[in-house]
Amino acid sequence: MQRRRLPQSGYDYARTISGLAMLYSETGSTKQSLELQTKAVQIFRQYLPENHEEMAIVYNRLAFVCYQEKQYERAECLLTVALSTLKGKGAMNYTGYATSLDLMGTVK
Repeated sequence: MQRRRLPQSGYDYARTISGLAMLYSETGSTKQSLELQTKAVQIFRQYLPENHEEMAIVYNRLAFVCYQEKQYERAECLLTVALSTLKGKGAMNYTGYATSLDLMGTVK
């Protein structure tokens, strides 16, 4: 059986490392999570426009890890971008919007 490797800079790779970053976050390895989630955001920016709903999800994830790392100002900035992206898309009934609002309340 042969394993298939994802390119180290593709969209699917970014989704994979973002998921892995969430796992690290949940298990308390926040520094590793922050590193991977930051890398995922950089890759997603190559494939998605800044106002894409998925960018808001990635910003929410990165903001949560920043919050865990006590980087409150950075988390607030990321959440502001996520909220404006979702609001601009009319996605205020979207679960990501509620997640952003909830985390923003925690950060502030």
